[in-house]
Amino acid sequence: MSRSRNGTNGTAVAAQASETAIPATSSSESTSLMDQAKSVHEAVREVLAKTGQLMLAIKQQEKRRRALQSTLASLRQLQTIEP
Repeated sequence: MSRSRNGTNGTAVAAQASETAIPATSSSESTSLMDQAKSVHEAVREVLAKTGQLMLAIKQQEKRRRALQSTLASLRQLQTIEP
């Protein structure tokens, strides 16, 4: 009997898979599960959209911060120049 990379043989994996198999459900339970899955999917899409917006706002803020730092550095250099 050959072993897989994780040290188990095929029989042990098949037995474990049958223990964790999803039990048969009625039509109404399937619909409920599908509705829950759709709800989770939509929530994930909303989170991804909000994350994208947040990342964009952070990048814009960082760009403004760098511009301000550059402006302040230039002003400091101008102050050290005597007329």
